[in-house]
Amino acid sequence: FDITVQTPSTVAAGSIYSLYMHAKRPVLVTGVSGAGKTMMINDILHYYSQETAQRPTSVWPLLEVQIEVQPLKTVLTAHTSASLVRLFLQDKMIRRRKTLLGAPVGKMNAVFIDDV
Repeated sequence: FDITVQTPSTVAAGSIYSLYMHAKRPVLVTGVSGAGKTMMINDILHYYSQETAQRPTSVWPLLEVQIEVQPLKTVLTAHTSASLVRLFLQDKMIRRRKTLLGAPVGKMNAVFIDDV
């Protein structure tokens, strides 16, 4: 099962995250362990990674913006080096020009690093 119980605070936070994503701004989510931060971000990234026409009615009121996302998810540990993160990102992106990497045409990359 993949059940998300919406509360006023999760709807407000999800709406703010979606606005930042639409504006292509970074977001740092902090809070106590078990608060549902990862679940909320995963829900938002899953929603945006679907084709626009196939999206269900959103439980997040401000998610109706027309963007498509290629989510890039990773977890950092004490043993993760900068070169491993660079290789991960390079493997997931496509080459647009000789020195430019990015998302497929019509999409944007959303990098989610869990447990920073």
